[in-house]
Amino acid sequence: MKQPVFRNTLLVFINEKIIPVKISDIAFIHSAGGLVKVYAKDGRRYLISQVLDELEPQVNPYLFFRASRQFLINRDVIVMAEHFFNRRLVVKLSMETPERIIVSKMKAPELVAWMQR
Repeated sequence: MKQPVFRNTLLVFINEKIIPVKISDIAFIHSAGGLVKVYAKDGRRYLISQVLDELEPQVNPYLFFRASRQFLINRDVIVMAEHFFNRRLVVKLSMETPERIIVSKMKAPELVAWMQR
């Protein structure tokens, strides 16, 4: 059986430039208000034209978790997850996020299992 091939690089466009960003350098990807931004571990931010539903199957599921409709997060930047109302979880990252990362009670067990892989 053929192993799935995941992207190693994401191309971002800034003015007339096309810049390759290593997937491993991405802390999280956030979608809000019709805009999708890539947040790099070094603090840089990039606007991209793809939506999270397109990106999610293209990245290694060992490295990235779809925490909510708004967030795709890299396991390397997770500091902790803590209980929130109604059996949901709030994920804390090693860097600031534009809004709280809240994982639904349906996805919470999946997140915990993924974190211990």
